[in-house]
Amino acid sequence: MKNSIKLVLVIFMLLSIISCGGSYLIKYSLKDPIPNNNLVFSDTNVDLSFSIDEKLINFTLKNKSDKSIRIIWDEVQFVDLLNETSPICHKGISLKLAINLISQPPSVVFKGTTYNDYLIPIKNLFLYKDFLTKQDEVGIKNLIKINTDEDIEFFKGRVLGLYFPIEFEGEKKVYIFSFKIEDIFEETSKKKSSKKK
Repeated sequence: MKNSIKLVLVIFMLLSIISCGGSYLIKYSLKDPIPNNNLVFSDTNVDLSFSIDEKLINFTLKNKSDKSIRIIWDEVQFVDLLNETSPICHKGISLKLAINLISQPPSVVFKGTTYNDYLIPIKNLFLYKDFLTKQDEVGIKNLIKINTDEDIEFFKGRVLGLYFPIEFEGEKKVYIFSFKIEDIFEETSKKKSSKKK
Protein backbone atom coordinates (compact mmCIF):
# COMPACT_ATOMS: atom_id res chain seq x y z
CA MET A 1 0.00 0.00 0.00
CA LYS A 2 2.78 2.44 0.96
CA ASN A 3 4.63 1.63 -2.27
CA SER A 4 1.49 2.38 -4.30
CA ILE A 5 1.08 5.76 -2.63
CA LYS A 6 4.76 6.58 -3.19
CA LEU A 7 4.47 5.58 -6.85
CA VAL A 8 1.41 7.78 -7.33
CA LEU A 9 3.18 10.73 -5.65
CA VAL A 10 6.30 10.27 -7.81
CA ILE A 11 4.19 10.10 -11.00
CA PHE A 12 2.23 13.19 -9.93
CA MET A 13 5.45 15.15 -9.25
CA LEU A 14 6.93 14.12 -12.60
CA LEU A 15 3.78 15.15 -14.44
CA SER A 16 3.82 18.49 -12.62
CA ILE A 17 7.41 19.13 -13.66
CA ILE A 18 6.80 18.08 -17.27
CA SER A 19 3.66 20.20 -17.63
CA CYS A 20 5.28 23.31 -16.15
CA GLY A 21 5.74 25.66 -19.04
CA GLY A 22 5.90 29.40 -19.06
CA SER A 23 2.91 31.14 -17.60
CA TYR A 24 1.56 34.15 -19.46
CA LEU A 25 -0.29 37.34 -18.63
CA ILE A 26 -2.51 38.70 -21.35
CA LYS A 27 -3.32 42.40 -21.63
CA TYR A 28 -6.77 43.10 -23.03
CA SER A 29 -8.54 46.25 -24.11
CA LEU A 30 -12.24 46.80 -24.65
CA LYS A 31 -12.70 47.16 -28.41
CA ASP A 32 -16.51 47.50 -28.47
CA PRO A 33 -18.91 49.11 -27.70
CA ILE A 34 -16.68 51.96 -26.40
CA PRO A 35 -12.92 51.38 -26.86
CA ASN A 36 -10.77 51.75 -23.73
CA ASN A 37 -7.85 50.06 -21.99
CA ASN A 38 -9.58 49.76 -18.60
CA LEU A 39 -12.24 47.20 -19.66
CA VAL A 40 -15.05 49.44 -18.44
CA PHE A 41 -18.37 50.42 -19.95
CA SER A 42 -21.02 52.87 -18.81
CA ASP A 43 -24.40 54.03 -20.08
CA THR A 44 -27.45 55.57 -18.41
CA ASN A 45 -28.51 52.20 -16.96
CA VAL A 46 -25.37 50.33 -15.91
CA ASP A 47 -21.68 50.58 -15.10
CA LEU A 48 -19.76 47.43 -16.06
CA SER A 49 -16.12 46.63 -15.40
CA PHE A 50 -14.32 43.45 -16.47
CA SER A 51 -11.11 41.62 -15.67
CA ILE A 52 -10.09 38.55 -17.64
CA ASP A 53 -8.16 35.71 -16.00
CA GLU A 54 -6.69 32.57 -17.57
CA LYS A 55 -9.95 30.66 -17.26
CA LEU A 56 -12.77 33.14 -16.70
CA ILE A 57 -14.11 36.65 -17.10
CA ASN A 58 -14.79 38.53 -13.85
CA PHE A 59 -17.20 41.43 -13.87
CA THR A 60 -18.86 44.00 -11.65
CA LEU A 61 -22.20 45.48 -12.66
CA LYS A 62 -23.75 48.54 -11.01
CA ASN A 63 -27.45 49.12 -11.67
CA LYS A 64 -27.82 52.89 -12.16
CA SER A 65 -31.41 52.68 -13.40
CA ASP A 66 -34.49 53.28 -11.26
CA LYS A 67 -35.65 49.67 -11.82
CA SER A 68 -34.49 46.19 -10.88
CA ILE A 69 -32.72 44.43 -13.72
CA ARG A 70 -32.19 40.77 -14.56
CA ILE A 71 -29.16 39.11 -16.16
CA ILE A 72 -30.55 36.44 -18.48
CA TRP A 73 -27.92 33.69 -18.05
CA ASP A 74 -29.48 31.25 -20.51
CA GLU A 75 -28.90 33.77 -23.30
CA VAL A 76 -25.39 34.98 -22.36
CA GLN A 77 -22.83 33.71 -24.90
CA PHE A 78 -19.03 33.72 -24.97
CA VAL A 79 -17.39 34.12 -28.40
CA ASP A 80 -13.92 32.57 -28.70
CA LEU A 81 -10.98 33.48 -30.95
CA LEU A 82 -12.37 31.30 -33.75
CA ASN A 83 -15.68 33.18 -33.56
CA GLU A 84 -17.43 30.12 -32.10
CA THR A 85 -20.02 30.67 -29.38
CA SER A 86 -20.55 28.88 -26.09
CA PRO A 87 -23.14 29.28 -23.36
CA ILE A 88 -21.61 30.25 -20.03
CA CYS A 89 -21.98 29.37 -16.38
CA HIS A 90 -21.47 31.72 -13.47
CA LYS A 91 -20.64 31.47 -9.78
CA GLY A 92 -24.19 30.67 -8.75
CA ILE A 93 -24.14 27.35 -10.63
CA SER A 94 -22.32 24.10 -9.82
CA LEU A 95 -19.77 23.26 -12.53
CA LYS A 96 -20.96 19.63 -12.49
CA LEU A 97 -24.47 20.81 -13.34
CA ALA A 98 -23.26 23.42 -15.84
CA ILE A 99 -21.34 20.84 -17.87
CA ASN A 100 -24.71 19.22 -18.61
CA LEU A 101 -26.12 22.54 -19.90
CA ILE A 102 -28.81 23.00 -17.28
CA SER A 103 -31.01 26.08 -17.35
CA GLN A 104 -29.73 28.92 -15.16
CA PRO A 105 -32.20 31.26 -13.46
CA PRO A 106 -31.69 34.99 -14.01
CA SER A 107 -29.86 37.05 -11.40
CA VAL A 108 -31.73 40.11 -10.14
CA VAL A 109 -29.79 43.31 -9.47
CA PHE A 110 -31.86 45.84 -7.53
CA LYS A 111 -31.74 49.54 -8.37
CA GLY A 112 -28.69 51.28 -6.95
CA THR A 113 -26.89 48.04 -6.08
CA THR A 114 -23.71 46.39 -7.34
CA TYR A 115 -23.37 42.77 -8.44
CA ASN A 116 -20.08 40.80 -8.76
CA ASP A 117 -19.76 37.54 -10.68
CA TYR A 118 -17.69 35.63 -13.21
CA LEU A 119 -18.35 33.85 -16.50
CA ILE A 120 -16.91 30.52 -17.66
CA PRO A 121 -17.58 29.18 -21.17
CA ILE A 122 -19.29 25.80 -20.75
CA LYS A 123 -17.31 24.36 -23.67
CA ASN A 124 -14.15 24.90 -21.57
CA LEU A 125 -15.37 22.54 -18.85
CA PHE A 126 -14.22 18.92 -18.81
CA LEU A 127 -14.64 15.90 -16.53
CA TYR A 128 -11.73 13.99 -15.03
CA LYS A 129 -11.37 11.28 -12.40
CA ASP A 130 -9.70 12.43 -9.16
CA PHE A 131 -6.76 10.11 -8.35
CA LEU A 132 -7.35 10.00 -4.62
CA THR A 133 -11.12 10.18 -4.25
CA LYS A 134 -11.96 8.31 -7.48
CA GLN A 135 -14.75 10.87 -7.94
CA ASP A 136 -15.58 12.71 -11.15
CA GLU A 137 -14.37 16.30 -10.93
CA VAL A 138 -14.73 19.25 -13.30
CA GLY A 139 -11.72 21.03 -14.73
CA ILE A 140 -11.60 24.33 -16.60
CA LYS A 141 -9.50 24.90 -19.73
CA ASN A 142 -7.81 28.25 -20.29
CA LEU A 143 -9.63 30.80 -22.44
CA ILE A 144 -6.47 30.94 -24.58
CA LYS A 145 -3.85 28.19 -24.73
CA ILE A 146 -0.33 29.48 -25.38
CA ASN A 147 2.45 26.96 -25.96
CA THR A 148 5.01 28.71 -28.15
CA ASP A 149 6.27 32.14 -29.18
CA GLU A 150 4.43 31.57 -32.48
CA ASP A 151 1.18 31.30 -30.50
CA ILE A 152 1.93 34.68 -28.92
CA GLU A 153 2.27 36.36 -32.29
CA PHE A 154 -0.81 34.53 -33.62
CA PHE A 155 -3.06 35.61 -30.72
CA LYS A 156 -1.99 39.26 -30.47
CA GLY A 157 -4.68 41.49 -31.98
CA ARG A 158 -7.34 38.76 -31.87
CA VAL A 159 -10.71 39.31 -30.18
CA LEU A 160 -12.88 37.51 -27.62
CA GLY A 161 -16.55 38.45 -27.39
CA LEU A 162 -19.43 38.46 -24.96
CA TYR A 163 -23.15 38.61 -25.81
CA PHE A 164 -24.77 39.90 -22.59
CA PRO A 165 -28.57 40.36 -22.45
CA ILE A 166 -30.06 42.33 -19.55
CA GLU A 167 -33.78 42.75 -18.93
CA PHE A 168 -35.16 46.05 -17.62
CA GLU A 169 -38.72 45.31 -16.37
CA GLY A 170 -39.64 43.18 -19.36
CA GLU A 171 -37.59 45.10 -21.93
CA LYS A 172 -34.45 43.32 -23.05
CA LYS A 173 -31.27 45.17 -23.98
CA VAL A 174 -28.38 43.20 -25.47
CA TYR A 175 -24.87 44.39 -24.73
CA ILE A 176 -22.16 43.06 -27.04
CA PHE A 177 -18.58 43.37 -25.80
CA SER A 178 -15.36 42.70 -27.73
CA PHE A 179 -12.08 42.24 -25.88
CA LYS A 180 -8.91 42.66 -27.93
CA ILE A 181 -5.62 40.99 -27.00
CA GLU A 182 -3.16 43.89 -26.91
CA ASP A 183 -0.07 42.09 -25.64
CA ILE A 184 1.14 38.90 -23.99
CA PHE A 185 3.76 38.83 -21.23
CA GLU A 186 5.71 35.92 -19.83
CA GLU A 187 4.73 35.90 -16.16
CA THR A 188 7.83 34.17 -14.80
CA SER A 189 10.32 36.71 -16.14
CA LYS A 190 7.95 39.72 -16.14
CA LYS A 191 9.35 40.56 -19.58
CA LYS A 192 7.30 40.99 -22.71
CA SER A 193 7.13 37.62 -24.41
CA SER A 194 6.65 39.35 -27.72
CA LYS A 195 10.20 40.72 -27.48
CA LYS A 196 11.76 37.28 -27.05
CA LYS A 197 13.41 35.84 -30.15
